[in-house]
Amino acid sequence: MLIEVWGEWACFTRPEFGAERVSYDVMTPSAARGIVEAIYWHPNVQWTIDRIFVLNPIKKMNIKRNEVSEKISSRSIQAAIRSHKTDLSLNPEACRQQRNTLLLKDVHYIIDAHFTTSVEVDHGINMTGKVMNIFKRRLKQGGCYSEPYFGFKEFTANFQAYEGRISDIQTPFEGIKELGLMHYDRDYRTNTPIMFNAILNNGCLDLRDVQTFRLELQKEVPTCS
Repeated sequence: MLIEVWGEWACFTRPEFGAERVSYDVMTPSAARGIVEAIYWHPNVQWTIDRIFVLNPIKKMNIKRNEVSEKISSRSIQAAIRSHKTDLSLNPEACRQQRNTLLLKDVHYIIDAHFTTSVEVDHGINMTGKVMNIFKRRLKQGGCYSEPYFGFKEFTANFQAYEGRISDIQTPFEGIKELGLMHYDRDYRTNTPIMFNAILNNGCLDLRDVQTFRLELQKEVPTCS
């Protein structure tokens, strides 16, 4: 299934950087899956990204944004409920910060994805055919489960079905481009990022036989002075 997505801005943040957000050169597999799931999500449907085609040259832009360094925690909300406290306000002027963001400009991709279902029949209807029909209808009509976006919610992703063949896809890239380590997914049970060595081959990020590994984050061991 081929989905064409495009937008004015995108930021696929590299996890190794701290407060300053720096985007990967191209869309990550987890971001692509997030867009597909935003179009159609179902608890019995699992989406897999096979390939990502990059249709536009990589353009980057550095912007500075006003942000806050604090937020109201869930623990504070629970404490306020228990104590019947009504004031949970946060003064943004006291914790305002300016942070740089290196983002992508004028992005355009084609996502090649497929899905599997954990059940074959849903209320007497073939699940695979049902999902296919709903997904195609949403691509045609612009419907979605939630609004898809490129990294930040304000970077809206436009989408439609790509009606051509894979052999018809034209990209501005020739040869092999090493993109380095890229975020593939995350194991939320252990909060461990899953990485892979990303290679752009003639504008195509092929994920069908990719080798992934878990990035174990080392905890700092306190030392005695």
